[in-house]
Order: sequence, then structure tokens, then C-alpha cells
Amino acid sequence: MSYSEQWQTQITDSLTECAKLAVANNKVDLKYELLIVGIFWPIRQAIRNFDLEAITCVNQIAGEKARPVLRLVQEWGDDPLVVAQALASQGVRRGEISKALNQFVVHFDAFTAYARQLANQVRPAATAALAHDEPPPPTEPPRVLVFALNQDGAALVGELHQRLRAAGIATWSDLSSLEGERTWWSQITQALNQVDFLVLAMTEAALTSHLIRRLWRYARQQGVCIYPIFKADDLHFELLPRWIRQVHFYNVKLEWSKLLDDLKGSCEIPRIPFMADDMPENFVERPALFEQTLAHIFDREQEEGLTNIIALVGPTGYGKTTLATALCHDENIRQVFDNGILWVTLGEYPGDLYRPIIDLIEILSGERPGFTGLDAALVRFGELVTDRDLLIVIDDVWNAAHLKPFLQGGNRCARIITTRNAETLPLEVETIKVGPMLLDEAVALLSSDLPDGYLAERRRLARRMGEWPLLLKLTNGTLRDRVHKHNELLPAALNYAYHALDCQGLTAFDVGHSTGRRRAVGQALEISLRLLDSTERARYNELAIFPDGVNIPLAVLEKLWGATGGLDDFDTEDLCLRLYELCLLAQFDLTSGYIRLHKAMHTYLNFQKTSDLAALHQQLLDAYRVAWIDLPAEDVYMWTHLFCHLVAAGRISELVATVEDVVYLVNKIKIRGVYYAESDLLTAEAASPNNQRLPLVRRALSQASHLLARCDTLDQIANTLQSRLVHLPPAAELLAAAESRLPKPRLTALCAVPDLPDSTLIRTLKGHDSGVLTCAVSGDGSKIVSASKDGCLIVWDAVTGAPCFKLQESEAEIWSCDISNDGGNVVYALNDGRLVLVDLQVERQAVAWQAHHSSVMSCAINADGSIVVSVSKDQSVKIWDTKTRTKMLEFNGHTRTITGCDISADGTTVAAISNDGNLKIWDSYTGREQFSAKMRLRHAGINQLTFVSQRDVNFTCALSADGAVVAAASSGGMVGVWEVASRRERLTFVADPHGVSDCDLNEDGSLLAGALGNNLL
Repeated sequence: MSYSEQWQTQITDSLTECAKLAVANNKVDLKYELLIVGIFWPIRQAIRNFDLEAITCVNQIAGEKARPVLRLVQEWGDDPLVVAQALASQGVRRGEISKALNQFVVHFDAFTAYARQLANQVRPAATAALAHDEPPPPTEPPRVLVFALNQDGAALVGELHQRLRAAGIATWSDLSSLEGERTWWSQITQALNQVDFLVLAMTEAALTSHLIRRLWRYARQQGVCIYPIFKADDLHFELLPRWIRQVHFYNVKLEWSKLLDDLKGSCEIPRIPFMADDMPENFVERPALFEQTLAHIFDREQEEGLTNIIALVGPTGYGKTTLATALCHDENIRQVFDNGILWVTLGEYPGDLYRPIIDLIEILSGERPGFTGLDAALVRFGELVTDRDLLIVIDDVWNAAHLKPFLQGGNRCARIITTRNAETLPLEVETIKVGPMLLDEAVALLSSDLPDGYLAERRRLARRMGEWPLLLKLTNGTLRDRVHKHNELLPAALNYAYHALDCQGLTAFDVGHSTGRRRAVGQALEISLRLLDSTERARYNELAIFPDGVNIPLAVLEKLWGATGGLDDFDTEDLCLRLYELCLLAQFDLTSGYIRLHKAMHTYLNFQKTSDLAALHQQLLDAYRVAWIDLPAEDVYMWTHLFCHLVAAGRISELVATVEDVVYLVNKIKIRGVYYAESDLLTAEAASPNNQRLPLVRRALSQASHLLARCDTLDQIANTLQSRLVHLPPAAELLAAAESRLPKPRLTALCAVPDLPDSTLIRTLKGHDSGVLTCAVSGDGSKIVSASKDGCLIVWDAVTGAPCFKLQESEAEIWSCDISNDGGNVVYALNDGRLVLVDLQVERQAVAWQAHHSSVMSCAINADGSIVVSVSKDQSVKIWDTKTRTKMLEFNGHTRTITGCDISADGTTVAAISNDGNLKIWDSYTGREQFSAKMRLRHAGINQLTFVSQRDVNFTCALSADGAVVAAASSGGMVGVWEVASRRERLTFVADPHGVSDCDLNEDGSLLAGALGNNLL
């Protein structure tokens, strides 16, 4: 006899004793703890003595989880009740230790014996009576599985086993309390494949468990009658989905006889198929796309299913199958299509369509038919789906002929088709384009199971990947591997991902041995491209020469494909339509006359280098046969992207000559705007770094951009531009060369005009109609936010000078604003106590909340836009979570109005200063004050006598990006800088007797900037 078998024989007696203790001490529920004591009591001494056989046996049963079990038992004393009380205080019913202990419960089938002993102790008289009349052991297999998902239903299950067996109803061996174990699901399915009834003990924990839903679905698929039972009177059944709530729930205290009668009868319910896979690990919802699709097959107002046929159309790896799976799992869909959900996956080569039809017939009828031909099978399939509320998913359709059989019959059926080829679809099918994820969705998928932080870097990486779900998931796997397995810090892992994309393109994260539907990037893209013949593939490869993400006019495309393949305008349209139907184009707009490539496809084509790209650029340029200055104004594409093609074709001298023609610059400004002329000059500078004229012209153009933007005609642009260039000798040469060709009338400046800006000025931004009160620049320098007295807030593109977002506050004044490091989020403060957050990257919606009871004097946002700090006249400093807009912490250490605040890049350090000069710094997570200092309004010496009111006193503060250095400035002219950790004062000085209105520090705190009262910076 093995050690385990010896242990088994000893457990029965120890469980009997523990059951007596559990009943005798019924004021405290120690049933589970005493069950564990009963199992290990026979070998506790052997474990304490480090007996090799005992320890080996425990290891064999628990595997890697044996160590905590052995350590637990080694600490036991000699009183089983005291040991049980200690186990209860240690919380062994929850967590990893419970999973380890439950393996022994299952291994020895201890729960059934223990429950029987508990029942015997509670009702000894009844048990004694039953001993004489106990029914003979059942001779047929058990028809009933009694199950509780969690430990809180175990006592009820034990009672049911005893009572049902006493009534002559055979029950399956108990399988309770196994949630999370590898063997759990296989044991459950084995039982459900053989029983007729599932009796589920419903507890509060079970109501919200996703495993209950999974168990319920499987039982319905097997045609098992489900009888949920409960004993507690305070269960919240509304937590269950409607498709579960509609079943009758048995109250065993009131309906025991009915339950027995129903279990003694026969189960005659049809199998309810649910053929969709489980939701993928780390699933990320796409609410907008989901709701758009759901609305085609479910009417929310009437709560009814819609018998439409819809198609999810999109490139490989964009989430069509995942979206279809999510729809199958939706509670509303399960409710209205209550006869089941069918799923068939076809693929490129589905083989004989007879087989999947026969499989569906067997699932619907429970019998394998003996048909030998497809026609007869289709007739039977049509009969079975008639008058049934079914959802049928036909996944991965490549061919219209493959799809047709699955559209037969089913007057009450809805169908979802997934395909990359819209040409396979009948005309009556409604199509839904499945494209890239929204940015936040893409970031969530990329960030799955990764540490928090570095949101800006994640967003940039997600954008770089074109928000393509397949690539994002593969990249997430690589990042998780480097962070969790190789202990690499997240910033380093993200940098690796950037570098890999630079070096290897989209295939950098290919899975070398992926199988099935989990295709690697290169394979997924090539599958779509295989649908093209060699000529079509050549034309498609040529699209790589166009810039990423731009609309490519059909007229431009006709010139290229005319030169490379002899296509005319009709041929060009036909090929574009085919590419679009195959989901190889992101957009095809015949009305506006343009196409656009998917970002992922553009990147892939460029890295494949299947064509001589330089030669293709040459062919496109040669096809124009016109001087660039004479391009028609209607050809906006070439006026925008000409220099991109000139550089790629290697025609640098032609590029420089074009941009040095002042007439070209005038025309460019008129047709496309000042920034596009600047961009051409920058391109020329990079291509011809030794040219001294180009930087001078570009700087003058940039400084005059606000004036040139107000010009309406060519002569106005020419005259303004001439007035800004004539005083620069190198530029004057260019003006002289173009003199005879410049538009008339001419009003020229004979010498330098008096309002020329300082050479340090980059550009002037015009857009506000009243004085600007506050402004801020993003950490990456890409965006500027400003707010004026009239409540107008504008976010500017710092490179182009163009306003990219504008908002008008009509109810209150904006007193402060700030922008996140990547320019994605703006926060501003109002004098009525509200904070407003604007998400510029996703929905551009302004969300306001009441932050203070009085005016908000200042606000700041951290680098990734996740945390905001605000200060107010009410003397409080508050830290806010921007996602939930809930207050994280509040500090009340100031006794006067707080006028300035700042936050470190990572959001861990907050600084605030009040108008009495008290500067304080806190840890924003713990609330601990880290630093305080007193700032003077003015220098101690008496060099002026001025009386000021409190409202005229203003202090501001600034933190370095890492929170290590803090600076403060006063309206009296004082400036101070301190090191936070050491509290050492670096310097204090009078910057300007007229006052300092604001200050800021660079990233490491080594440079300080101040806005002085004498109009100096």
C-alpha cells in the first residue's frame, strides 16, 4: 500500500472528529478550516519531523504549490480546534493557499465524506433512521451534478448530496471549490457530458463569476437541464445577465419537493449551441465600433433581435473575428438569439462545404445525418434553422461561392460575415469597415500587463504602428517578455521597440512559429496581397512612393500608373476599386477623387523594397512635363508634396533652384500657406547645408508669417515678402532675379522697414481678440496653449503656427492653463472654481468639474496628462486623477491665498506657493511634506517705498522635470532656487525691482527663465 493510500485510510476517522468539533463550535464557522485539519492531521507529526515519505507525497499531490502547504502544517500545534482558529485568522479560504489546499480535498474526495459526517452530527436521529432504510447503491450512472463554484456554497452542496442520495437520486462526485485549477474545467465537462441535470448552488460570489456564465453555456450546449438553487434570502439576482435570470431558481427551503419531482423526471430540452470561442486574453473593448455593429442586429429600444446580414470587412489582423466573438458574448445577443449561436470558419481553402453543413446539422439536431450530397444537406439545414432565433457567424470568407450555402433559410436568423474581400458579398449585405483602433484602445492593447507610466511614449509607439491590433498584440508580447522575464525597465523596452521598427519594419515582432489564426505580420500582409495578379501587385507596390497618411489624388495616380503601366483614367479607377474591395486601401472616394493607403501597408511596402523607388519618383516627376512654378493651383497634392518627390529622386539642384525663386514662394504661400513655404525651405536647407541664403529667407518668412497670412492677393504677398527680405543682401539678390516676374502692382521698400522683429523671434501667433493672460508650451515643444481675457483658449501647432484647437468660455474667466508633455491634454482653471480638461488626441472634448469653492489661481498637469494639481483662494492644494476626475489628495498647509503651483513630470512631486511667500513641496502619493521655505516679496534693503494691497502680491513657482529642484519668484522682484532633497538654497537674488511675473526651470533644473517687469525675459 502506497503512502497516499495509507493516508487516505486515516483521513476518514480524523474527518469524523473534525466534524464533531465543527458542530460543537457552531457559533463560529470553522467548517472549511476543520476539513483541512482533518485531511492533514494524520501526517502532521510526520511533516513536522521532516519525514521524507510524507513530504514526497505532499509534493506529488500539490506540485509547485507544496512548499506553502508544508510550511503551514509544520507550524501546527496539538489542538485541532486551535489550529482551525489559526487557519481562519490566516484567511486560508482565499488566495493561492486555498488553491493549494483544495488539491488535497479533491485528491482524497474528502469533501463528500466530511459533508456526510457533518450531516450525521446535525441530525443523528434522522441519520440513524435512514441507516435501516438506506436505498441500495444506484446501479445506473449519476444523472445529477450538484456543484458550487465557491467555498461559500460548499455546505449547501454537502447537504444536497446527502438529501438527494437519501431520496434515491444518484449524484456525481463533488467538484466544488476548484476555481482556477487546471483540472477544473476538464472535470466539469466530463461530468456534464454524462449527466442530465446540473444543480447549481447560487451564492453572492457565484452571481458575478464569469465561470458561472461559461459553465451555464456549456451545459446548454450539452442539453443539460440547469436547476439553480439558493437558500439565502438576500441574494442580488440582478447581477446576473437576463438570459440566466429567466430560468426558474429553486428556493430549497420552500421548493424541495418540486426540485425532487423535477429531478426524477426527464430532461427534454434541446441543445443550445454556443460555438464562439472564449474571449481572447487581454481583450480590449472598441465601444464605438462595437455599438455600430450591434445596432445592425439588435434594437435597443424594442430589445429585439434584427434578422440582418452584416459583414465585417477589413484587412488581416484588424480584429474582425475578435469583434464577432465579442458580439456573440454580448448579453443582449444571448438574450434575443436564445436558440443558440453557430460559427463556421471557412478560410481560403475550406474543402468540401458538405462537411461544415453536416457538422451544423448534427449540432442543431443532435444526430449525425446520412446525407451524401450537399443539396440534401442544405435542405435539412434550412429546415433546422427555420423559426429559430439563431445568430450565425461565417468567419474568414474568401469566395462568394463558399459563402452562399450558409445564407440559405433562417427567417429569424441574423448573420455576421467576416472577410477581407468585399467582392465576395451579395449586394443586400450591409458592410461595416473594421479599421485601425482608436488611439486609447491601441494604447490599452499595447500596454496589457505592463507597468504603469510613460503614456506619451506608448502613444507614440501605437501611432507608429498605425493602431493595427495584430502588430500591437505581437509588440505587447515582446515588451512583456523583456520586462517580466528579463527584468528590463519599461523605458528601455519601449526604446527597443522603436529601434526594432526602424531597423526591421513591421515584421520586427513576427512570431516565428505561430500557427492557426495567430499569423505573424509578414504572413498576414502577404495573404491579402496574394489576391492580386502580378501586374496589379506591381502597381500596388508603386504606391510606396507617396507620403504616409496622405490622400493620393486619382489624377496624380493616373500620371504615375500611366508612366509605369500604361493605365488611363478608367483603368486607374477600376484598379483602385479592386484594391479597395480587397481592403488593401484605407479609403477610396470617387466623389473627391482620391485614395489612401493603410499606414501599416505603407510601412510594409517601403520596407519590402520590391521596386526601385528612386526611379518611380523620377517617372512621376517626368510625367508632369511642366515647370514647377507653372503647376496649376488645383493640383494641391504636388504643391504640397513636390519636394518629397524631388528629394527621393535625387534632384537636389532642381529643388534648390525652385525654392530660391521668389515667384515660386509667392505662389506657394497663396496656394498652400506660409508654413508650406517654410517647409520647402527647411527641406532645401537639409539637402543643401552649405547654402547661406536659405536659412536667412526662411527666418524672415517665419517672422512675417502673421502678416503674410493676412494677405489675400499675389501682389500683397509679394510686396510684404519683399519688405521683409530687401534689407538682407543674399535675399536681395533673389528679389532682383525675380523682379520682372513678380505680380503687379508693386509697392517696394527702399530700405529696412522700422518694425522688423528681433532676430531671436521665431514667429508671432495671432488669433486672440483681447489680451493674453496665460500660456504654456508642451514638453516636446510641439504645442502651445494660450488663454485671453475674453475666455478664448487656443492650442497652437508650435511648428506651423496654425491654431489646431479653439474653445470659448462664456461663463467664467480663464486664469491659468497648462499642457501635457506630448501636447495631448490641456487643463485650464476658471475663476468660478472649476477645472476643465481637454483631450486633444481622441475626442477633443472639454470635461469640467468643480474643483474648489473659490477661484482657481493656478493649475498644472504632469507629463503624460494623468494627474492635475490645482490651487485656490480657499488656501487648498488638490491633486486630481484626470481619468476619473476624482480627488487623490488635498493639502491644507497654507494660511493665505495660493497663487502658484507646479508638478513634476512623473506626477510624484507637487509644489505650491501662497501670497505670503510660503513655498511648500509634497509627495503627491503619500501626502508627506518634503520641503518648505519662506520667500520674501522684496530685498531686505530699503531702496523704495511702495504700499501694495494683498491682491497686488503674486508669487509663482516651478519644478524641474524630476522634482529635484524648485524655483520661486515674486512680483516684488525676488527669485530663489532650492534643492528639494537637501533643502539647500542654491541662490536668492533680485532679478528686477519692477517684479517677476513668472518663472520656469529646464528639465534638470540647471537653467532658470524669468518674465521680468521691465519687459525683459
